[in-house]
Amino acid sequence: MSQSIAISEQSASPGTESRGAMRSLRACLQWSVIGSAVYAGCQWAILVVLAKLSSPESVGQFALGLAVTAPIMLFANLQLSGLQATDAKREFRFGHYLALRLVTTLLAVLVIAGVAFVSYPLMTALVVFTVGVAKAFEAISDAYHGLMQQHHRMERVARSQILKGTLSVIAVSAWLWFGGNILGAALALAAVWGLLMLAYDVRSTSLLRSDDQSATDPSFAPAFAWPKLGQLAWLALPLGTCAILVALSFNVPRYVVEQYLGVDQLGIFAALAYVSVVGQVLSNALGQAAAPRLAIYYAEGDMNAFRTLVFKLAGVGAVIGMGGVVLAWLAGRPLLMLLYRAEYAEQVNVFLGIMVGAALWCVATMFYYAATAARRQRSQAVAAALVVLTALTASLILVPRAGMIGAS
Repeated sequence: MSQSIAISEQSASPGTESRGAMRSLRACLQWSVIGSAVYAGCQWAILVVLAKLSSPESVGQFALGLAVTAPIMLFANLQLSGLQATDAKREFRFGHYLALRLVTTLLAVLVIAGVAFVSYPLMTALVVFTVGVAKAFEAISDAYHGLMQQHHRMERVARSQILKGTLSVIAVSAWLWFGGNILGAALALAAVWGLLMLAYDVRSTSLLRSDDQSATDPSFAPAFAWPKLGQLAWLALPLGTCAILVALSFNVPRYVVEQYLGVDQLGIFAALAYVSVVGQVLSNALGQAAAPRLAIYYAEGDMNAFRTLVFKLAGVGAVIGMGGVVLAWLAGRPLLMLLYRAEYAEQVNVFLGIMVGAALWCVATMFYYAATAARRQRSQAVAAALVVLTALTASLILVPRAGMIGAS
């Protein structure tokens, strides 16, 4: 009897553990969606504030800062937080991830400075460089976010994102409200991100006192073991390459708009394009939630279930995207008047074109998650390279001929 009881208890244990794991996964997903949504909304709110309280030229300078720094910082990040979060065997210590992030971030800031001060007028260059410094603080915070994710503390990551987004909007709004210029607003942004990194993200490590972590890396300090850092960099290089290609595909039209139409037109175009972030957040959240199930189906060889789920996801992505198109078609002008100003609302046709492109992206992103689940990294890299080439060719042909309609 006692033996049968022991067996039944042992057999019940995995189910209980599995249910606990599912609850933990569900909670992590909820916090991830909340944090990402709030942060993306706050980034959009910053553009709204800039459009309301400054000139299109200032919006364009800020948008150019984001467009220039994004590919450089994404490549420098090497998607290390994702590798770190999935490093179940602890092949590398947190100190290795942090040390490599510090090295690549410093190099990225130097590259941004070179690009900014060689390519643009002084004021624009200062704005671009300051945005780069803010992004550097964000990159270092991301290393600590990877550590939190590895320990299933996504609530800390989400709270950091919520704090950063909210305080950024307050700081930029206050600076511009009292008559400050765009450079001061960028400096306020960098100051908020730097202080939050030190006061919240770095201090979050004090919560982690698990035996395995405290035994391997009690100080959470950067570990500059160069052979180990070289191995980690080589492992992460393909992910960094894909990241920079994806960022370039989004930003190539913006570079061409700035070159042919000017920084003020770039400000309008970037503000219109940022409305589509709502669909992006929803599509990414859906893809992230379904990716583990897709991976299970693919690993088990259940291709019927795999394809069915992929096409269901694509259908939901199409609904999300078409919702944005319908909104732009029926209420584009009053929406842009509400969010921005009259000169933005005049570009309602550009806005509609952008939302059509965003709808296609909402569908395509589901196939991206399917390819990731199927471990098709090489095909993703090839596809991303083709997208960048297509975006560059189309932009160089269409923007000089059709202006922002061509860019959309």
